[in-house]
Amino acid sequence: MVPLQNPLTLEQLWTHYQQEAAGYRQNTKRTQDDKRAAARRLLAFFSAVKRVDLLTAERRRTVCAHSALGARLAGRAGHPTRANKRRPD
Repeated sequence: MVPLQNPLTLEQLWTHYQQEAAGYRQNTKRTQDDKRAAARRLLAFFSAVKRVDLLTAERRRTVCAHSALGARLAGRAGHPTRANKRRPD
């Protein structure tokens, strides 16, 4: 386990999460790749050295909303596409 330094940065948090979170390690390769891509976007948006304690709830909501919008635009949202919609018999 890597000792965490104060103040905790986003990059340190992400590294710690990948190494220590059993749920992350048990994910499929595709899910891990998706999470890595999301983490890269987050680190690019805030910077890797952004202090976690300075992130406000409002800013976290904004990032989550942007991430969800990006997923929807890329066709990865939880809504079925036209081809997959149920059709009446």
